[in-house]
Amino acid sequence: MKTEYLKIFFIIWFILLFLNQAFIYGCFAPYCILAGVPHTGIIAFFITLYLTKTTPITDTNKQIFTNTEDDSVKNATQGVSTKVEDELSPETIMAKAKREVARKKAEETKKANQDERTSKQYEQSSDSLKQWGDKYEKFIGKQFEKKDELVIYNSFIRGYEDDGVDIIAISTQTKTIHLIQCKNWTKKPLLLNDVQNIYKKLQNFNLARITQSSTAIKEHLEIDKSIESIKDIQRVNKSDYSIRKTLYVGSDKIVDLNIGKHLKLITPTIFRYEDMKIVIKSLS
Repeated sequence: MKTEYLKIFFIIWFILLFLNQAFIYGCFAPYCILAGVPHTGIIAFFITLYLTKTTPITDTNKQIFTNTEDDSVKNATQGVSTKVEDELSPETIMAKAKREVARKKAEETKKANQDERTSKQYEQSSDSLKQWGDKYEKFIGKQFEKKDELVIYNSFIRGYEDDGVDIIAISTQTKTIHLIQCKNWTKKPLLLNDVQNIYKKLQNFNLARITQSSTAIKEHLEIDKSIESIKDIQRVNKSDYSIRKTLYVGSDKIVDLNIGKHLKLITPTIFRYEDMKIVIKSLS
């Protein structure tokens, strides 16, 4: 009798272990099988105990049970075998590979399109801000041109190598060289650190850098000047001229209030930081 119980136990254990490896672990490697042995064995023990208590083992029952278990094992084996064969067939593998390639390609295309849209939006935003800034510099420079001063649009001529000076205005009447920085910001606040950096660049600007060609200077002027008059002003002894540093701001709304204690009020729209004037002048 004990032999029959053990036989039932091992049959159930084998079925549970097989189903466990096939459908839960999906692995028939030795280490996978060892991992499944303990809990399937415990479950098989209780199932055997239950079956032997509720159904006494007779020769007829034993035969029926054996046949049933044999059929179960056979059906389970056939089902798993068919599933494994289907999944491992060349057609299935090829189809899965094609789907995976198509999915990755679609993701790459989507990401590329997103990057392109982001890049275009950034370029448009950058271009818009630059145009707004350039327009403001032209506006400020023209104020000095109207006073018959030679205006050198340094940032237009030198680009990023302007040494922090957007405009250089030379007045032969007052013997003054204006070093000008323009900030027509609309969203970013003008902080004390920004003012200090601007002042430092204007303070350290080397007048020997005023070497732009007369043709380049003339090209950017709003009010026409002859090449000869430009060259004459360029040849003046700059050591005889006083230097004035000025920061033009398009709006007082972007000036951080914490800067106030570092400024001296001259007029409602003109302040002084060290020996640099800060002039609030809107583009209008």
